[in-house]
Amino acid sequence: MAPAAQEYRRYDVYDDYGDYGDYDSRARDAYDSRARDAYDSRAEPPPAPRESLLPYITFVLVVAVLAGIAGYTLNRLVGPAHGARSAHPSAPGATPSPTAVPTPSAVGGGLAGLTAEQVAIRLAGAGLPLHTTVVYSAATDPDRLLGRTNGYTSRIAFSDPRVGVNEVSGSPAGAIERGGAIEVFADAASAQQRATKLLTVTADNPLVTEYVFVQRTVVLRVSLVLTADIAREYEAALLRLAA
Repeated sequence: MAPAAQEYRRYDVYDDYGDYGDYDSRARDAYDSRARDAYDSRAEPPPAPRESLLPYITFVLVVAVLAGIAGYTLNRLVGPAHGARSAHPSAPGATPSPTAVPTPSAVGGGLAGLTAEQVAIRLAGAGLPLHTTVVYSAATDPDRLLGRTNGYTSRIAFSDPRVGVNEVSGSPAGAIERGGAIEVFADAASAQQRATKLLTVTADNPLVTEYVFVQRTVVLRVSLVLTADIAREYEAALLRLAA
């Protein structure tokens, strides 16, 4: 009985497909197709496309620019020698600190009759590496004191190569930070008054931002970006010129 049932089932297959060999190949193809479908359904989904790196690059650049601006601003306000400077003139006869204002001598000596530009030339001749960058007129003077009562009669700005480029990036050519400035007055009393005012600490100006030296009618302003030792070189050279 069992063999007859088996033969009947094989006959049905033959009747549908035409021959046994054809049945075998079609069955195998159908199996392979189902196997591939099952494998594809288990395969991991394709990875999501990476997000663009442009927003991250832009963020990093913005942070770098803001950090540079903040560093420059802080350097202008404080300076590397902030902890070592003095805000008040020293007593007469005392050895001045880098920002001290010595008592001016009588008008005369090697500074008599010199303009601010000529004083700069003399200082350069004494071995200081300064270079005049701006010669001011009444129209360009940032403090509006040139030619005024109790104001200076001439003023120049100078640069010093020992000031790092990164420390003054973006500052104007005449900025004190780049090296300094020289102001010449008609009399020693006006020069002394100007130097004292530059070093006066008030509620509106809580920080001293430069070294200031005065000899006779000349006020020498030196960048606080420079070290105290370099500032003393300027002070000593000015003192020799005034002798």
